Amino acid sequence: DYGDAWVNLCHARYDLGEPEAAAADCEQATTITHEPSVKGEAAYYLALIASQRHDMNAARAGYRTAIDLLPPKWSAAKQATARLAVLEGNQTQKALHRALYDLDCYRARGVGARARYVAREFGFDSDSELRSAARRAGVDEQKVAGRVAGYCTPE
Repeated sequence: DYGDAWVNLCHARYDLGEPEAAAADCEQATTITHEPSVKGEAAYYLALIASQRHDMNAARAGYRTAIDLLPPKWSAAKQATARLAVLEGNQTQKALHRALYDLDCYRARGVGARARYVAREFGFDSDSELRSAARRAGVDEQKVAGRVAGYCTPE
């Protein structure tokens, strides 16, 4: 049914800074597929897009749907779990470590459009607000930087 192809297009367009086109692709994926994992990935990206629109209720709902439909070990399921935790006020060290890692990893990989979205995906208005919350939670920024250096290479 090509639902996975539509989700891949959605992912690419989101990373390129085209959230409106990405949303249309994810909506198409959810319309044509019966595959739970495809619907889950589409829900994850629609939640990211909702967060950019400052619609945190839709973002939370999308993250919950993604968590319900995706295998727990998939990256999108883990990312949805971290983002939902922070949006629900559970600014744990683990969730904020993930937020900081995502922010710095996208920058290191040269995906600047996507890096600009990360703070908002976690409900923060700016990168500096995200970094401050991470510091307050005890996130070791040097540990994050070491992990980024080891795993996040330019694409």
